[in-house]
Amino acid sequence: FYFSLRSKIQLIFISFIIAILTLYAIVIFDQITQQFHQRNKYQIIERLNSIYIELGHKLGDARQLNEVPESRLNSYLLKFSEVFVADISLFDLNGQLIASSSSMIWDKKLLSRQMDPVAFENSTTSLQSRFIHKETLGNFAYLSGYRPLYNNLGEKIGYLNVPYFARQDELQREISRFLQVLINVFVLLLGLGVIIAIYVANWITSPLKMLQTNFASLDLINRNEPIKYSGNDEVASLVKAYNQKVSELENITGQIVQAEKESAWQEMARQVAHEIKNPLTPMRLSI
Repeated sequence: FYFSLRSKIQLIFISFIIAILTLYAIVIFDQITQQFHQRNKYQIIERLNSIYIELGHKLGDARQLNEVPESRLNSYLLKFSEVFVADISLFDLNGQLIASSSSMIWDKKLLSRQMDPVAFENSTTSLQSRFIHKETLGNFAYLSGYRPLYNNLGEKIGYLNVPYFARQDELQREISRFLQVLINVFVLLLGLGVIIAIYVANWITSPLKMLQTNFASLDLINRNEPIKYSGNDEVASLVKAYNQKVSELENITGQIVQAEKESAWQEMARQVAHEIKNPLTPMRLSI
């Protein structure tokens, strides 16, 4: 299996374009995913802060969440859940669920009524005002934000939890739009790349093609015309070497022709002398 130099140049050029587009697609895909998760994280922080402020107004007088009637807590959570379009849960200082706007999840035991261990540890030991991490519900992963609740005296009375179930179809739509644009750009650049590759390959290999033609028509007897090339590159060095060898070949050929002519005259002179000597020998013997 043989690749010509022209084919190699075209293949390298097209492969380079494909590699650049592939790398660009990977980078942009990663950026889209990161921006999607960053946007989701920002939304959950915004909702967590807003709900925290509203609950602070309602529960600022409580010493502990256990002292507040469950019906009252559920009323607050259902109201704020509709306002902020989010699920809201409250845990006591021991990490036990007290109230939730989506009690069905807990009643059907899809989630434990105990606060997530990682979130509980970070909420109790960390100095940060909020903690956000990824949790799972079966095979479904989602972000969940936590924040300690304080009363008007600055005492911690429990923990606020706001999960955010991001719609994966939004990410898929963004990726689909990006892929559509990428495919159009890919086809366009690939077409331009093929045209440029053909032009560049022809431009680079045309002097070599000229050298090939001259080498193929090189004659050891007749006179060979030197190659005329105006460039100043590696091909010019080859052309210069070729012209020099053609000149040397022409000189050597002239010397060989001259030597053959002299050899022919010498051979003819020997034959003439031999023919003259043949009748002289018997005549001398007779005399």
